[in-house]
Amino acid sequence: MSRVYHKIPLNIGDLLEKKDLPSCSLKESIAQNIYLLVTTKLGECRYDYTYGCELWDMDFELITNENKWTEKVTKSLEESLKNHEKRLYQTKVEVLISEQTLPMTSKNVVRVKKKLDINVNGMVSETREEFYYNQSLFLSPISID
Repeated sequence: MSRVYHKIPLNIGDLLEKKDLPSCSLKESIAQNIYLLVTTKLGECRYDYTYGCELWDMDFELITNENKWTEKVTKSLEESLKNHEKRLYQTKVEVLISEQTLPMTSKNVVRVKKKLDINVNGMVSETREEFYYNQSLFLSPISID
C-alpha cells in the first residue's frame, strides 16, 4: 500500500484551497518527525504533552559532567522515539557534545559554543531498510547548524 507523506511546514493556504501539498519519501517523513521531536520542548504540544524531548529544559544548564548530561539527553530522545516514531525499530541514539569556535562579525573576535551532534540509526519497519539521521545544534541558546 502506497502512502503519501507530506513535507513540513505545511502551507495552510494551499490546504484550505484544496491544492496538492508537497510530498516526501517515507525516510524524509521519519527524519522530519525526529527533527520535530528534537526541537520540541516536552509539554509544548497541547494534543500530547509527551511529544518532544528534555533538551530544551537542559539548554542553559551548567554542564559539569558531559557524560551524564549527554546520557540524559540520549535517554529522553530514545523514549520519545519509542513513543512517537513507530516506523523505526532497533533504534540507537548517540549524542555527542563538543566545543566549536565561531567567528563573530568583528575582526579578531571569536566565540566558543557547545555543539551537539545527534545521530539516530535504526531500521524502517515498512521496508526493512537501514535509516540514518544526523543533526547538529548549538547550545545556550539552542540554534540549528
